[in-house]
Amino acid sequence: MNPHPDREERLLELLSQRAIEGLSPGESAELREQLSDYPEIDADMFDEAAAWVALATLEQVEPMPEALCQKVAASFSMRKPTLSVVPAGPAAATADPSPAAQPTQVATAPLWRRPAPAWFAAAASVLIALGLWLQGPEIVELEVERVVEVSPAVPTPEFRRADLLSVEDQLIRRPWQLTEGYAHLDVHGDVVWSPTRQEGYMRFAGLPANDPGEAQYQLWIFDATRDDSFPVDGGVFDVPASADEVIVPIRANIPVREAALFALTREPAGGVMVSSREELLLIAQPD
Repeated sequence: MNPHPDREERLLELLSQRAIEGLSPGESAELREQLSDYPEIDADMFDEAAAWVALATLEQVEPMPEALCQKVAASFSMRKPTLSVVPAGPAAATADPSPAAQPTQVATAPLWRRPAPAWFAAAASVLIALGLWLQGPEIVELEVERVVEVSPAVPTPEFRRADLLSVEDQLIRRPWQLTEGYAHLDVHGDVVWSPTRQEGYMRFAGLPANDPGEAQYQLWIFDATRDDSFPVDGGVFDVPASADEVIVPIRANIPVREAALFALTREPAGGVMVSSREELLLIAQPD
């Protein structure tokens, strides 16, 4: 059947009123009759939309005074929302834009013949607009403000290091010391390591930039429970030329039982399995 625009508006009005404040027995009977003509409609969409609106403002909205409720109920039958539908697609681009050629309301496919998400969104929009329209700006001014503190979606090494320092009380934190062959460098920083979380970070200021295609920095962790000839590989990394300070996560390839020394070497690109220790730049030794 082809729905009549007036019947569509009346059906929207009844569904909105039921979701907002309820229906009288006569209006309920009218709604049932209207819905019987459109079995494809999910009549619960308006109620679900009202529930979402109520949840969104639950903490901010105070109960409406009884006198105001009566005023709204009395005025509801005299006010009726209108529904304007704007056509989409090529037809909209070629339509005559002049005011005379544009009707106030343009009818397309009935709202309930569209996909369910569009019908649900329309129901929510009608409920919100209707609720604010009935209240009027002279009655209620509603402000909803939500302040949400969001951590970075992908926490940076700086963020994770700061978090580790703030929550972990059994940290190893020692400054870097230049080895004899590299005492001329102006490098500062420290190493932070949590034995319980097996997590740590290196901080460097002044460490020379490297060419990743030729050489990379590599961390070694000497474990007091293991052979010193085979320290734990703590990962390779690069220092960009523009960096004043870098913070690098430690990526130990096996658990470290008792960290006795942290050492930084420069190795061929990609790192090595066993270091010759010829380019040993920095060390940090726990107490």
